[in-house]
Amino acid sequence: MADPMEPGEGMTLYHSASSRAFRVLWALHEMGIADQCKLITMPFPPRVFVKEFLKKNVLGTIPFFVDKGGKVQMTESCAIPQYIAQAYGPTSLETVVLRYTLQERGRADQAAEDYGKWYLARLRLLDGALSDGREFLCSGRFTIADVCIAYALLLGTRFGFDKRYSPQVKAYLDRMSERAAFRAAQDHEARSAAEFEALVQASSYKRLKSMVHDELKNFFKPEFLNRLDEIIVFKSLTKPEVAQIAELEFKKTFGRTAERGIKLTMTDRFKQKVIDEGFNPVYGARPLRRAIMRLVEDDELAESFLKEPTVEGECILLDKDGDGNVVVLRNQEAPEGGADALEDAGDGEKVAEPVEA
Repeated sequence: MADPMEPGEGMTLYHSASSRAFRVLWALHEMGIADQCKLITMPFPPRVFVKEFLKKNVLGTIPFFVDKGGKVQMTESCAIPQYIAQAYGPTSLETVVLRYTLQERGRADQAAEDYGKWYLARLRLLDGALSDGREFLCSGRFTIADVCIAYALLLGTRFGFDKRYSPQVKAYLDRMSERAAFRAAQDHEARSAAEFEALVQASSYKRLKSMVHDELKNFFKPEFLNRLDEIIVFKSLTKPEVAQIAELEFKKTFGRTAERGIKLTMTDRFKQKVIDEGFNPVYGARPLRRAIMRLVEDDELAESFLKEPTVEGECILLDKDGDGNVVVLRNQEAPEGGADALEDAGDGEKVAEPVEA
């Protein structure tokens, strides 16, 4: 079984999805040399979820970039693209090296608020640079500076800072996000994360199976084990597998309500809430069944039936509001194409509105 943490022969980038290491991955795709770098995408933070990573980088931080057989080891997300541009160029990406300064210490309770103020204050500098209508930050072309700054803007969207972006900053981020290399880097990141998870699961299962067999040998006599045709070690359910089980359970609920002449449907966001609350890799599918009973059958739906008796032919929609609470919408119009027509409805921000009876 291949070691998922083993570096490649050339460049290797230890990464986590949507982390600042995305700057490096984006630069590799801009230069067209992403296939020369082994990408290892771990869950964040790796120092918590992938203890083996600490053997590679004692700080446990990402990005962690390795090249030249380990002679080059770097952790700075802005410096690594600059190194790659110099070592694997020539390329038009090469530009100035950005430097960071340390923030004021001893104010941990105000760290999040202070960072937000600092971030928004620095935006004024970017806003000024873009005020002349330039397409890129410097040199009249796309450079590593655009990679570094555009990622910072992208990170800001995760914290809601984009609501304060000026129109020209938003337009700049949109231009950068539409670049082919940016989209290729996102796809590469998703594939790498899935491959790493598969390798880790396969490696963990192999170790678990070996441990179980060793314990059986210690507990049972060889004569008994020889009478067994096969010893099966079951894997823990993954979230996608729990989602498939949830769909089967939802169909059972739909069938029971249909027997009473009621058309029950659910939005995707409601289904995801049930799956999230019902997923437990330790206890299997039982927590999912309890989540369905609690969120669908016993509590919300049953309580709604007690408050307002159902009528034959009624359409009921289960949804989730902005605060994550379950919403039972009665007397809804039947969706065209049945329950499947609601699959796209769960992607929007607005919760479905009730229809008057």
